[in-house]
Amino acid sequence: MSVKSLSPQYEVLELNSLVELLHQSVSLFPDNNAFTSKALSQDISYSDLMLASASLHTLLQRYDVNEGEKVLFFTKNSPIFFPLLFACASRRCVLVPVNPESTQSEIKNILNDSKAKLILRVAEAIPQMPTHKLNEVDVSGVFEEDHVFSTELPYPSTLDSRDSPVLLIYTSGSTSLPKGVLLTQRNLFHMAESLSTFYEINSEDKVLCVLPFYHINAPMITGLSCLKVGAHVVIADIFSFQNALSYWELVSEYGVSILSITPSIAAALLSLGSRDKSLNLKRLRFAMVGTARFDPVLWRDFEKTFQIPCYQGYGLTETTTWATMTPKDDRKRYDTAGIPVNCEIKIDQSAIPSVPGENSKIGEILIGGDLVMKGYHNQKKLNKASLVDSFFRTGDLGYLDHDGQLVITGRLKNIIKRNGILIFPDEIDAFLISLSFVKEVKTIGIGDHFSGEKVMCCVVFKDEENAYLEETIRQLRLEFSSQKVPDSYYVMKSLPRNPIGKIDQKALLERLDGTLCEKLVSKFDRYEYRRAHSESLDQVKSLIQKALLKQEKLYFAGFWGVGSRSELKECDFLALNRLDKLICELNEMCGESLFGVKLILADEHARCNRVPDDIAKSYLLKIKNEAIHMGMECLYLSEIWKKYSLSLTEIKLSAEQEKDFIDLKEDLLRQAKKRSFITEDPEVAALRYFTLCCTEKKVIGEFLKGNVFFTYSSPHFKKILPEMPTLYFHSIKPGVAERPWFI
Repeated sequence: MSVKSLSPQYEVLELNSLVELLHQSVSLFPDNNAFTSKALSQDISYSDLMLASASLHTLLQRYDVNEGEKVLFFTKNSPIFFPLLFACASRRCVLVPVNPESTQSEIKNILNDSKAKLILRVAEAIPQMPTHKLNEVDVSGVFEEDHVFSTELPYPSTLDSRDSPVLLIYTSGSTSLPKGVLLTQRNLFHMAESLSTFYEINSEDKVLCVLPFYHINAPMITGLSCLKVGAHVVIADIFSFQNALSYWELVSEYGVSILSITPSIAAALLSLGSRDKSLNLKRLRFAMVGTARFDPVLWRDFEKTFQIPCYQGYGLTETTTWATMTPKDDRKRYDTAGIPVNCEIKIDQSAIPSVPGENSKIGEILIGGDLVMKGYHNQKKLNKASLVDSFFRTGDLGYLDHDGQLVITGRLKNIIKRNGILIFPDEIDAFLISLSFVKEVKTIGIGDHFSGEKVMCCVVFKDEENAYLEETIRQLRLEFSSQKVPDSYYVMKSLPRNPIGKIDQKALLERLDGTLCEKLVSKFDRYEYRRAHSESLDQVKSLIQKALLKQEKLYFAGFWGVGSRSELKECDFLALNRLDKLICELNEMCGESLFGVKLILADEHARCNRVPDDIAKSYLLKIKNEAIHMGMECLYLSEIWKKYSLSLTEIKLSAEQEKDFIDLKEDLLRQAKKRSFITEDPEVAALRYFTLCCTEKKVIGEFLKGNVFFTYSSPHFKKILPEMPTLYFHSIKPGVAERPWFI
C-alpha cells in the first residue's frame, strides 16, 4: 500500500473513512471555501471546517456520546451538518438529521426508534419538542471562534471505521411509516467517489444547494461529493415558490457552475419563464436532477429554455443516492435512468407474474455494491426480506436495455390487479404526462369487492380546467386496450407531495378513499375541542370530503359577540388562538391550506342587546384586527342583514317559536342579566334577542352555504342557531364553554 502524506500530524494508508476524506481536502485546499452560508452570511474554509469538526467532536465527548449512539440534529440546510457528520465519524456515533417542521408524532416516533442520547439544534431550526429527558444543545455558534474547544480531530483506526454506521436517515414513507436507513462510512465515501468522478466535479466548481440535509440527496450531491474534491458549496434557503424568482440571481451572484435540483424545481423555474439575460451565468456547466423521475418533455424543455445540460440519477436512501446516472457523453438518453456506476444491478423477473410481449424483460430491480445500506434500524424482519445476498431489493420494476441502461417501469407495490389482469399505472402516467395539456398525473389502485382493485386516475391540467377531461379519456382509449383504461378520474388543482417533491401516493390514496377525511373529522370529536357531540357530524364529513377532492376552501364560521367591555382581554386571545391552532392542525394534516375561519362580528346582536355603540365598535374592531392578523376572515352581521333586507320589526313569532322560547327562556335570561347596561326587564330583552335569532338563522345558513358553523353554545340552542351543519366547541380551553366576550 502506498503512503500518502496529508498533513504534518497525520499519515494514512488508505482513504476509507470520512475523517480521512476531510483530512485530505484540508491538506490540499486549506484556504479554499468549503461553504458559503446565506443564513450565516459567512464563508467557511476547509480549515474552518476542520476546526468546527474538532469542536463538535469535543462536544460529543463532553456529553459522553460513544460508538453506535445516536445524535439527533434538527436542521433544514445548516452547514453545521457537515462538521457534525465528521465529528460523529471520528467518535463512531451516528448522526440522525431531522426536519424541524416534523409533527410531534413524527418526532416522537424518531426519538423512540433511534433512542438518541443527545439532541442538537440551531437557533433557526427549533421544533416544538415532545416531552423527553434528553440533553438539548444549541450549536448555532459552532463556526464562531469562541466555540472552538480543540484544534485537532482525533484520527480513527482505518481498519474498523469503514463499516461503522455514521448516518441514520428516516425515509419520507410515501406508502408506510418512515423507516430508519442506516448508512456506513464506507457507503458515504463510496458514493462521494462515484459522483465526483463520474461528473468530473473539481476544486474550481461552485455548487448551489437548495435542498434539505434531512434527506440523502443534498448531503451527498451538494455535500460529500463536493468536499472530497475541494469544491465550493453555496448553501441557500430551501427552494420554494416564494424564493423561486431570485434563484437565477443567486446562481449569477456566486458564479455557480453546478445546480442540484428536483423535477418539481425544474417545473417551477420553467413556469417563471426564461432567465434574465443580463445575469452572468457563464460558469454554469450542468444541472443534476434527482429525488424523482425527470419527465423527458420537462427535461428537454428545461435544457432548451435555460441552455444547460441536465443529468438525472436513480437510487434510494437505501443506496446512498444514485446507483445509475445519465452519462455526460453521447450515451445520454432521455428515456432511461442512465447506466450503473460502481455498482451491480440485477433484474429479478420472478418477483412478478410473467408479462407477455414487450414487457417480458421487466422484473424487480436489485442493487449490489458498497453503496448499499447496512440495513433498516430495528427492522430485522424487513432487512431479511430486503437484503438478499448483499443485494438490495428496491421494490422498483424495470429492465436493462440493449445499451445496458436502466429503464424503470413502475413500483412492485403499485401494480394494479383488476379482474385478474396486471395493470402498470406508471405506463398510463407516462403516456398522459406526454399530452400537452396535462401538468401532473398519478394513477392508483383502490380495493374493490368485485374486481379486486379499481383504477383511479388523478390528473392536473395546466390551465386547471375540466375542459380537457373528455379529450384525456379519448386519448387513453386510443392508446390502450379497454382492459387498461382507468375506471374513474379526479381532476385536481395539485397532487400532494412529500418534502422532497415526490408525489405522496399514500396521502393521495387517503384523500380519495376517505381515510384523511375521517382523521380530520375525528379532531372535532375529541375532548380537546368538542364541547358536545354534533348531531350533524355526517354532514360536516361530507363537506370536508368534498373540499378535499375539489381542493376548495372550507370555512368554519361562527358568531363573535359583545359583552360589556371595549378592550380585549387574555380570554379573547386564548379563544382566537384555539381556533387558529385547530385550523393549522387541519391544514397540516391535509398538506395544503384548505380550511379557514370566518368570524361573524355580531354587531346586530349588540344593538339588539342595547350595547352602547362605542363599546361594540371598539371591541369588535379590535377582535377583527387580531383575527385578520392570524389569517382569519371577518364580516359584520349587519352586512348580511342588509344583503337580505332583514328587519326585526316585521317578524311575528309562530306558535312553535313561542314554545321554543319557553324552552330556552331561563338560558336567555341568564345571558341578558350578564349585560350590566340593560335596564329594561330581562325577559323583554331575552325575547327580543330570541326573535332576532329566529329572523336571521335561515338567511345566514343560505349566505354561508357549503361551510360549517361553530358555536360555543350547547346543542340546546340549536333551535336559534343558523341552519347549517354545526360543531360545538370549548372556548378558551378544554372544559370551558363560556363565551370569551362574557368573561
